[in-house]
Amino acid sequence: MTYSFLLIGAGSIGQRHARNLVQLGETLGGVFNPSPEKARQISQASGAEAFTSIEKAFEKAGNYDAALICSPNHLHMQHVKLCLSHDLDFFLEKPAFMSSAGAGPVLKAAAKRRLKTLVGCNMRFNAGFIEFERIVRSGRLGSIVQLLAHNSSYLPEWRPGTDYLKNYAAKKATGGGILLDGIHEIDYVRALAGRVSGVSCLCGTCGGLGIETEDTADVVLMHAGGARSAVHLDYLSRLPARWVKAIGTEGAAAYDFISGKAVVRTGLVAAQEQDLHEDRNRMYVREMEHFIRVLDGKEKSACPLADGLSDVQIADAAKKSSARSGLMVKV
Repeated sequence: MTYSFLLIGAGSIGQRHARNLVQLGETLGGVFNPSPEKARQISQASGAEAFTSIEKAFEKAGNYDAALICSPNHLHMQHVKLCLSHDLDFFLEKPAFMSSAGAGPVLKAAAKRRLKTLVGCNMRFNAGFIEFERIVRSGRLGSIVQLLAHNSSYLPEWRPGTDYLKNYAAKKATGGGILLDGIHEIDYVRALAGRVSGVSCLCGTCGGLGIETEDTADVVLMHAGGARSAVHLDYLSRLPARWVKAIGTEGAAAYDFISGKAVVRTGLVAAQEQDLHEDRNRMYVREMEHFIRVLDGKEKSACPLADGLSDVQIADAAKKSSARSGLMVKV
């Protein structure tokens, strides 16, 4: 069965998802973007009907099987509520919301309507991370004691030729800040080590970039099962780095997202290394393939709306902890 999708938001990530869905043989039935030019570009490439009014787009909600919400962070709540009012399954780019405030009724409404949802967690569909997760869950490392995750980049170099101060990441009103941008790391350590019961964090704006949002965060997560995760996030490093490490009672494993190298060592044997580098778009294709199987009823969502909201609640707790000089905050 093929599906017809409504794309909400035609920025770079929306364009990527649109291309991938069409290449997978699915139909892009409609595209909304306030910029007529961006909406028209996707319309011409895919045959989708273009809308510059979100209300007009949803007047034809009956033509779609699901929505792809790829709009700016501060509009996610509004667009999720529109999907709820039309009983439309949806994919929602991360972070699910700017904060967890007011999200409870939305979550209950989605559950009551039994909507199929997936919050963007593309890093979990990276080939190397899939192998890393397999190793962690196999028991080869014994009981997981600690997870370490690191994500560093330099905000002014994100989009060459554009003013980074106008980027959503630099502004509070549009849901910027490294805690929400780096929510991928929070998401996958939660998925690996289980429910988070407490959060300690120090974050702030300390890099001299002139942005309104936090540019650095060091977060410690206490998992209900006893493991601990330490997550470092920043917008400041001119030497990009993104990696994850698991430390267990019987061994350790690590994966570097940039080099594509996975390493595992157990007992006294030499470390084993794999090169799992691949084209970056492949993880986004896998993510959309997974969403299609969720719509088919063949798989459970890797990150349903409830999990996406849990990640936002953790980010909220991290900000609260930092305001209290790093005191542990219960989640």
